[in-house]
Amino acid sequence: MIVSSHDTGIYPPRTHLFLDDFFVREMDGVKRVLGKPAPAGGGPVLEPEMPWEGVGLIGRNGILYDEDEKLFKCWYPCHDPSLPDTPVNSKRRWAYAVSADGLQWERPSLGLTEYMGSADNNLIRFENVGEVVGLLWSVAKDSREPDPAKRYKAIGLDRHAVRPDEITWTGVDGKDEWYEKHGSHIGCGVFTAYSADGLTWRLSEGWAGSAALIMDGSILHGYDERIRQWVLWQRPRIMPKYRAIGVSFSPDFENWSFPEFVLVPDDEDSDKTQFDALSSMASPDGGYIGILGVTGFVLEDFGVGGVIPQLVYSRDARVWTRVSRTPFMRPSGDPPTWDDGCIIAYNPIQVGNEIFLFYYGKNAGHIWGDPTFDGKRITRSGIGLQKLPRDRWVGLGPSADGREGAVLTSLVSIAHNELHINANAEHGSILVDVMDYQTGEPVPGYSSRECDPVTGDSLDHTVTWQGSADLTPIIGTARRQPLVGRGLAFRFTIQRAMLYAFMC
Repeated sequence: MIVSSHDTGIYPPRTHLFLDDFFVREMDGVKRVLGKPAPAGGGPVLEPEMPWEGVGLIGRNGILYDEDEKLFKCWYPCHDPSLPDTPVNSKRRWAYAVSADGLQWERPSLGLTEYMGSADNNLIRFENVGEVVGLLWSVAKDSREPDPAKRYKAIGLDRHAVRPDEITWTGVDGKDEWYEKHGSHIGCGVFTAYSADGLTWRLSEGWAGSAALIMDGSILHGYDERIRQWVLWQRPRIMPKYRAIGVSFSPDFENWSFPEFVLVPDDEDSDKTQFDALSSMASPDGGYIGILGVTGFVLEDFGVGGVIPQLVYSRDARVWTRVSRTPFMRPSGDPPTWDDGCIIAYNPIQVGNEIFLFYYGKNAGHIWGDPTFDGKRITRSGIGLQKLPRDRWVGLGPSADGREGAVLTSLVSIAHNELHINANAEHGSILVDVMDYQTGEPVPGYSSRECDPVTGDSLDHTVTWQGSADLTPIIGTARRQPLVGRGLAFRFTIQRAMLYAFMC
């Protein structure tokens, strides 16, 4: 007989973060503090080095971590102004690189696309479409896919020479001068593509959304197992152009729902604020942790004037919390530096106990390779990396100088028989009361008086009371009724420490 959680009554622990107030009932002398991603690599981890990479690397979301191969994989477009003018006005080539650590990248010789008479390069290949602008902005490896030819999936807004049987779109008044000169020759919209190996791609027939209805900037969240849907952040078109974030869902990666607005500037934003992009990852508590690209203002203490990343959070992909209006990611150094003009985050990637925050960055200029606005530098762009310890997006700490603070959770369903916390208490301590939710009093034997102080810095402290971490005497097991029950609350007393998450 296989003993399961149902037989023991001890289930895998659930992680609870403090990105919103869902599990917060009261806070006394406690404030939220944004996590601080640390720059890694001392500069861009990927920027133009080879002749075919032109003068600037551009990106939105083309990096994933392949668990099977233990590799980061990156698809990136290279801007080369020497390319000839075309009807779709693209001067980009797509390339591919891999890395074991996210810092040192290898450009494999793929032998797929010729450059200056040689295929000894890392340029990828498209089988049934010519110049591609944004197709590989988002790439996913789908281990559930039964068709090997569709193992890799990509989606993005693309402009290409219109193919047979494709429709195109026109301006407000129909077939105007622009349409006759350019539009009638262009297929423009959100398209999907597939690949067996991520290196040779085939564009799907027909679009997944028209550029007359959806702007550029689509970013794929990925497949959400809970709802069995692909989730895509889009920018529904508003004219004159106004950037806000919508969400679309798809059961099969081909048929996408029309986007619903989910993140729109509010009364606390300036009248110039717009939302350029949303990247995201699955939260361990079942929600969506997002990094929102906010445009339209410049903060005095922040050099980036193009896109400012803010931390946001949602439990259902529709209702969002703006965790903080201050920048979540900052330039890698004091200006002038290579990324003081723009930071656009890729989807965060967790590997082990680290969150990898890749981003597209450039300095304060306009077109890649041209002089910067001040004329003192050349506009430079590449892919950077910042890192964050697991689950340390936001912490709770005392709001006054060294003063003790406390947070009382709302009713929590206790799955596991231990309480663990993610906390930095190097210079202080954290004590925990297990609270009887009905009486509002600490459970005897599990009060802060009996709690062994939590000290030190760890992503996984085990909380103990008089030397024991076992909660089963009060929460019960599959064969023993509980003394109090699985519906409890916790009161964390925080002294010169920071609490990031609790797991139970």
